[in-house]
Amino acid sequence: MKSKLMESLHYIKDEIKRDKNQSISIYKQDYSVLNFRNDTVPENIYWTTIRKEIKSRKSIVETYKVSYSNNNVFFEKDGVLIKNSNSEYKILVKNFLSDVLIFKESQEKILEEFKTGTVITLKLGDTIRLKEGLSLSLTNFISKHVFYGQPSYARAELNLIKENKNIEFSLSNQFLDGINYPGDTWTSDESNNYFFRVLNFKYDDSLEILITKK
Repeated sequence: MKSKLMESLHYIKDEIKRDKNQSISIYKQDYSVLNFRNDTVPENIYWTTIRKEIKSRKSIVETYKVSYSNNNVFFEKDGVLIKNSNSEYKILVKNFLSDVLIFKESQEKILEEFKTGTVITLKLGDTIRLKEGLSLSLTNFISKHVFYGQPSYARAELNLIKENKNIEFSLSNQFLDGINYPGDTWTSDESNNYFFRVLNFKYDDSLEILITKK
């Protein structure tokens, strides 16, 4: 179990290092947000889960600092180190390994999209021609701050032009406590089965989008 834990931690660190934002978020099956991000200390990462509070719009943010030293992995929450002799430590190890597996499966799925898709950078006001006579333009950005404990968001408004017909849709970037939610996606029957995934969201400037055909 110890070696598996170390292996999982190093895998996550390598994945984060490859990401230009040094922070990666995915959705779990219950739609809670799973985030891994780097710390300023090279040996550490932050492992965060954001979930909705039951019967409330407020979100619960639970963050652990995960570090390693002398081939041992440590979990720390709110400045308190959770010792491996503590029963909570075993639960954390189990949950961490489960989340790493969920993360790995999600990354493999996105990697498959990269193999068949195209990455474009769409600047505000730009129009890009796609195949099958479709064009995509980025028309506007909107930001919104909501109540305490709820994610704020920025929204990009886009226009898909198909046979002289305008199909308006939006892609959002949600964030809470400095953590970005997973990149938004969009597809519909009217899009000729194109699938759009936000890779990078620069408010009032541009979107980096992975476009695949479903």
